[in-house]
Amino acid sequence: MTSILSPGRWVPLAAVTVPGDAPANASTGAPVAATGRRPAARPGPGEVVVLLHGWYANRLVMLRMQWALQRAGYRVINIGYPSVRVPLDRLADDFLPRQLARRLPPEAEIERLHFVTHSMGGLLLRRYLQEHHLPKLGRLVLIGPPNQGSELADFPYLPGVRLVGGPNYPLLGTGPQAIPARLPSAAGIPAEVGVIAGNRSLLHLRRLPQPHDGRVSVAGTRLPGIKDHAVVAATHTWLLWNPQTIALTLRFLRDGSFQPAGAGNSMSQRPIPAVPGDPAKRTPVKTARAGSR
Repeated sequence: MTSILSPGRWVPLAAVTVPGDAPANASTGAPVAATGRRPAARPGPGEVVVLLHGWYANRLVMLRMQWALQRAGYRVINIGYPSVRVPLDRLADDFLPRQLARRLPPEAEIERLHFVTHSMGGLLLRRYLQEHHLPKLGRLVLIGPPNQGSELADFPYLPGVRLVGGPNYPLLGTGPQAIPARLPSAAGIPAEVGVIAGNRSLLHLRRLPQPHDGRVSVAGTRLPGIKDHAVVAATHTWLLWNPQTIALTLRFLRDGSFQPAGAGNSMSQRPIPAVPGDPAKRTPVKTARAGSR
């Protein structure tokens, strides 16, 4: 049986569904068992999902997400790209358009074209959509994206960073010349955008505002114009492997929301317990409308 590795345990891939209940404890963020599930309608044959990994990674890190999406019925295209060697602007203007033109099925076979990205992959997608129009664009799920930049990248003078990190790392920071500052809000994207952030870290990093996932702060993932925002109790890398992340991704692609069906269209309809250190006072499992930082 195919399984998904979660910190401390293996979770069968067959168990990663779209539960109707909150997937974690509202005050601690600890996973809890779902008390009920509803049958999920399978996507049609024309539902295509493109996966884009993050900085200093490759398409193998997206395999668990790929398998879950394929099992749910989506046609998945997992694209690898040279995130360290090639500047992001050139990736968006040249590399990604060529990859999509080569690997996407004929337009007549596409009903909707979705994207699921991790980390810098979200910036690459947003930069690509600045200059390119996709007529059948569906929904976008950005996982751990540095939408407001990462404070860790504001210090490119650290030994070896320029040599090992390549041209993109110094541009992932929070300064006015960084890539995130040059990108518009999600309001101009003709698609529903959902963002999933992590709030666990194995290291105590003073340069990152709390809470954070060890690479990007929760506040740094927020973006004006997004449809929904969720916070998962996981580190930056483990976000991709976390069963809750996968379940939320499947739910958003299906419903356009991280909310369980019948939970209402606005988080303002029910109280939201505060999380210490989170400027937006969101819970690790409740989700937030709007994308203000």
